[in-house]
Amino acid sequence: MSDVKTYMEEYVLLNGISQYFLHYPSPSHKEVILHLHGGPGSSAANFTHALSPHWDFTVVYYDQRGAGRTQKKNKSKPEDLTIETLIADLKETIGYIKHKYETDRVILMGQSWGTILGTEYIRRILFVTSARVTVLTLAVSHELFIINSTNL
Repeated sequence: MSDVKTYMEEYVLLNGISQYFLHYPSPSHKEVILHLHGGPGSSAANFTHALSPHWDFTVVYYDQRGAGRTQKKNKSKPEDLTIETLIADLKETIGYIKHKYETDRVILMGQSWGTILGTEYIRRILFVTSARVTVLTLAVSHELFIINSTNL
């Protein structure tokens, strides 16, 4: 497998705002991993970039409402950043990804805050994900640990 993976960037209008997406498509695999970044409020596109060449999956990253390029384009206010709004954004995001990649399955990969968002989403809306991977990053060692992988 090549160490270089092509990518595509775009803004997509979802749940009333333009949300930033970074796609690393895999031509040989239809499974899609959606990276839910930490924060809230911080961007982690570089984390996705570092992982994507090593996996034979399509990897999709998006800056959540209030974070990164999505925030820069929309200027969300603190009162716009509720768990209900972020879950609604995630629901539309998963629908968009399923349509774009013609798949019935999306794997959620949560990092830090993204673990909370993904877990809350799965708790409320069980039927649209095929698996969940939660990732804990430790600031002391900067190592990644997969702490939970659950087939749904």
